[in-house]
Amino acid sequence: MPKNMKDATTPAVPPPLVIEDGIFFKVKNRYEKIRFADMLWVQAKDIYAIIRTTEARYLVSHSLGDVHQQLPDALFERVHRSYVVNLTKIDAIEDRNLLVREEYIPVGDAYKEALFQRLRFMP
Repeated sequence: MPKNMKDATTPAVPPPLVIEDGIFFKVKNRYEKIRFADMLWVQAKDIYAIIRTTEARYLVSHSLGDVHQQLPDALFERVHRSYVVNLTKIDAIEDRNLLVREEYIPVGDAYKEALFQRLRFMP
């Protein structure tokens, strides 16, 4: 049988499952699923990133840029050279800061316009 033809008795292999609600990060000696809905922000910390969730903080051995690339664009926005924020978790905007769960996240000048274009404001 030619290589490009499949045997009719060979069962089809299902496509790999893609998890849409979160991502697995290596934390110590295991992989933990962190749900996107639970993520508040991601902060750069040297060559690592800190992922702040509603329940905990995770230190992961990836850069902020690498983590940001894996997050859904619809939910997350880079707001500072050191921060990516879940837009649905912003409680207030005060001066040049976002208030997320009673913690202030700075907004960099280079990111302010793009951030504000994604938020709704009443005049």
